[in-house]
Order: sequence, then structure tokens, then C-alpha cells
Amino acid sequence: MDLFSAKFVFLAVVALVVLGPDKLPAALRAAGRLLAELRRLSAGVQAQSRSMMTEAGLAEPIAELRSVSRTLRNPLVGMGGTARHPTGTAADSRPTTVSAAPTQTATSVRADPEPVWH
Repeated sequence: MDLFSAKFVFLAVVALVVLGPDKLPAALRAAGRLLAELRRLSAGVQAQSRSMMTEAGLAEPIAELRSVSRTLRNPLVGMGGTARHPTGTAADSRPTTVSAAPTQTATSVRADPEPVWH
């Protein structure tokens, strides 16, 4: 069980104990309505900000910045390679074509047991 699931189960048990089985369904319905309203408000704000950016002529420069940002986040995609996300999933479905042999070797330049890497 991941951390999110454990938190969710913990919150469900606390809500059941605090509200009781009689009030819990009504509280969950009210929470669902609140979340739906927040999503609607968020979508309205996003649409309004997009229209303001379009009217101000900022939509195209922002789209270009997003494109550059995506390129900087995944530099190997443009080179035909596949970058890995920290979760281990591939960021691009193309096969990896980048291969390089190691060019540096480890050598110890001191007499102590800790090697110095060059």
C-alpha cells in the first residue's frame, strides 16, 4: 500500500469515527459538491486568463516558452534517445539510440585507500 492509500484509509477511519455512520454519507456528498464547485471555478479562471492572454497578444509567446520548457526538461528526445523519468517510466517511446563508451577511468593518485576520480 502506498503512502497516498494509507493516508486515505486513515482519513476515512477518522471521518467514520468522528461523524459516525449516519452523518458520513451526507458529509461525503457535501464534500463532493464542494470539490465540483471548486473545479468549475478553477476552469472559469483558467478560461478567463487564457482569453485575456490572447487579447493581450501573449498566447503565442507563452506557447513558445512552453515548447522550450518541454525541450529543456527532456533533452534526449531531440537526439533520438529516451529519457527516463525518476519513476522509471520512459518519457519518450522511441528506442534509445545514444550509446557512449566510458571515456574516463578511475585512478588513485594518493597512497591512501580512497581513490581520486579524474
